[in-house]
Amino acid sequence: MLKYDKVSADEDPTKWTSLTYVFDELIAAIANGSEFDGWTADVIDGELTWGLEGGP
Repeated sequence: MLKYDKVSADEDPTKWTSLTYVFDELIAAIANGSEFDGWTADVIDGELTWGLEGGP
């Protein structure tokens, strides 16, 4: 599965081999507050939010 980018969608190698791996990484990132593809999940007042890693 390729990471979608409107400019260079076909230039990067395959990032995930299946949707299962995408969801496994996503669930782990949400559960642990770790990075997922450059973004970090956080739950604030019961709402899932995403912040760009290294951003403000």
